[in-house]
Amino acid sequence: MSAATNSEIRSDLESLARVWALSGPLRGKVAAGIGYKFLQSACLGIAFGAVIWVVNKIAGPESLTMADIWWVTGLMVISLAGQTLFGFLSVSNSWIASYETAGRLRLT
Repeated sequence: MSAATNSEIRSDLESLARVWALSGPLRGKVAAGIGYKFLQSACLGIAFGAVIWVVNKIAGPESLTMADIWWVTGLMVISLAGQTLFGFLSVSNSWIASYETAGRLRLT
């Protein structure tokens, strides 16, 4: 079973290397899409962190103040806006690069 897993990992890495090689001059868009996806995930992490903070605050001896509620609401809005923006940028860069790469491959 270990050999199959190593073979699958090697195959995935080879596939990624092949896609990277085929993207040629569009590598910048591919890399930007990956970077934007990372930022989208980081924005989701902000929301998770805020929820964990609220749960810890409620479970502890302190209670939430109105300022805390507004602070968390603001973080959630920022998190959602960031996820939407970076998700859009990630998808648009990735799709444009994939279609342009497919077009270049068809022409060759």
